[in-house]
Amino acid sequence: MEDKTAIIDQRPTTNDQRINALWNKKTSPLITITTAVRNGRSTIQRTINSIQSQTFRDIEYIIEDGSDELNGSDDIIEKFMNSTDIPVMFIRKLNDGGRHIGRNMMVKEARGKFLLGIDADDELTPEACEIFLKAWQSIPEEEKHKYREVVANCMDDKGNLIGTLFPEAPLSTNAEELRSKYHVKGEKVSIDLAAIRKANLFPEPEGVKFVSEGIVWARLGAKYQSYCINDMLRVYHTEGREQHNLSYWYSMTFQKCKDGIYNLSCMLNESEIYQWSFLRYLKNILWYCILENIVKKKEPEFVKRYPLKGIKNKFWKAVMFIPAKLGTPVYVRKYMR
Repeated sequence: MEDKTAIIDQRPTTNDQRINALWNKKTSPLITITTAVRNGRSTIQRTINSIQSQTFRDIEYIIEDGSDELNGSDDIIEKFMNSTDIPVMFIRKLNDGGRHIGRNMMVKEARGKFLLGIDADDELTPEACEIFLKAWQSIPEEEKHKYREVVANCMDDKGNLIGTLFPEAPLSTNAEELRSKYHVKGEKVSIDLAAIRKANLFPEPEGVKFVSEGIVWARLGAKYQSYCINDMLRVYHTEGREQHNLSYWYSMTFQKCKDGIYNLSCMLNESEIYQWSFLRYLKNILWYCILENIVKKKEPEFVKRYPLKGIKNKFWKAVMFIPAKLGTPVYVRKYMR
């Protein structure tokens, strides 16, 4: 049987790369679907099944696995690679440096015009790719340059809408307006123009293991519009929450404190693009100050690399000095592990 897959093996002990005939021949699929796996052995099969079930077939699939060796899903992925008619690239990356780095790797390798990301515990509906493309094609040609993505809704595993619908469909807006102006809530799924994503990769800061996708989305939202439709195209499962970014902050370690300092510094230094309420802004300043108190005791140089900038930030940081000093031991007792 002709090998239809590509493997990039990035284990520390080897640099082996195997790329086969079909991956080389199919140089311009319309859509690249990507999945970053972190210890998702128990859920990755349903994600893979949903890719195989797509009614639109001009696609390729890139999987990046940064799981530890015990929880890796190599055998599941490789079995799929050997049986599917879809070009697949499997990037195996042990000693995980962070999901953001894995996402950048997949974006760089993608050959499609569009990028569609799906978590390793969720599913796409069979018509997802087809509906996304029809929505993009419905945008007038002279208007397409304004947009970077088409956004759709998610459902739970019983078919119920998660969150709220867009107030009208189609709707032209951006991520910050969805929250602040339209008060849209819940998980969404999008298909992005690959060229824009390739030009706007995740930052890869030294000493940071987690970069919030919200940083990249907010920066893109300041430049481009999102085209929103009310179809439900992703099944969002709740039992595998370790795959989702929000759960990252449920309990804190020293590394997460460092990650928090970096992410908050990015957002606070660009706060004009987030359309926060003043109360939300102050809460983020306070959180930054508390994390700074924790990290600077062990790694003062790290804090110096990611400071708050601007007169406004520095003023409110000074105002929060005493509340942060008092709040730090409370925060440590309540959240640190």
